[in-house]
Amino acid sequence: MSELLDIVDERDTVIGQAERDVAHAQGLKIRLVYVWFYTPGGEVILQRRGSTKKSHPDRLVSTMSGHVSAGDSYLEAAVRETGEETGVVVKPQDLQLFAKVQLRMEQPGYITDGFRSVYTYEFTGGIDELKIEPEEGAGFELWKCDALLEALDTQPDNFAPFMLEPINRELIASIIQGSQAS
Repeated sequence: MSELLDIVDERDTVIGQAERDVAHAQGLKIRLVYVWFYTPGGEVILQRRGSTKKSHPDRLVSTMSGHVSAGDSYLEAAVRETGEETGVVVKPQDLQLFAKVQLRMEQPGYITDGFRSVYTYEFTGGIDELKIEPEEGAGFELWKCDALLEALDTQPDNFAPFMLEPINRELIASIIQGSQAS
């Protein structure tokens, strides 16, 4: 049995539950969380997805991305998934909500549809301190924000398609502005 997820309507109200595999096969609306780690110097840490992942194998994504389990809040899921995918224990107050947006991505036999809460986290450790979750990730990469913005335009196939969305460019720009204000 795969993970049980809340199914939501167009207003993000829970209307039922389904197993994760069923939700993706049928394109049911679910809840997702993404966390972007950034450094005090204004760099971001991306994760390369594992080669056996059903969606976007071997592509770069936010530091952490995950599903919100049935009964959990977005923030609870972000805290849990951050620990699972990076080995970094965070508290709810450590994560800053950047945006909540709708998302729909289709691949053969695998549809992701629903709402995504995007958080940021200032990570003061070294990239070598991050733990790769077995079967999930292939490693972490440190990117200067300007180089990342350029790569999104010049090397789009290196990234999961959702990484090319305007919301992510806005997030990167906010990290640049925050580091310049320091």
